[in-house]
Amino acid sequence: GALTADQLAAVERMCVETIERGVPVDTLVAALDDARSISSLRAVFGETYPDPVRVVAVSSSPISDMLANPSDERWNDYSVEFCGGTHLKNTSEAKGFVLLSEEGIAKGIRRITAVTMKDAADATARAAEFEGRVVEAGKLDGFALEA
Repeated sequence: GALTADQLAAVERMCVETIERGVPVDTLVAALDDARSISSLRAVFGETYPDPVRVVAVSSSPISDMLANPSDERWNDYSVEFCGGTHLKNTSEAKGFVLLSEEGIAKGIRRITAVTMKDAADATARAAEFEGRVVEAGKLDGFALEA
């Protein structure tokens, strides 16, 4: 089912912390069967991937280590996926992260939409402005609320 507000906040917090840690982003073109053997790989069910496939990992370990020992449980701590157009070399390049929405795209699979860089800073500023307006509105009473 849908994530709760607390779960969404935890996801956003985890992403921000990963950006702040400056985790390397590794890419490697690998044979499709070899890449699929990585235990923590996230691929979309029903999608067709080329062979060879570009693998992207947000991890302190290179993909070559993952391919050499694909069942290692350490890989579960990282994001390992087939290429989705990631062009960062390090998570710190994202500069920020603001989660905009989440939705179900298939049974048991949720999609999160977020922004980074300047768009994240803009979203944070707009949220702070809106929060300020809500606080000020909370101080109004009577006819002032209707204006």
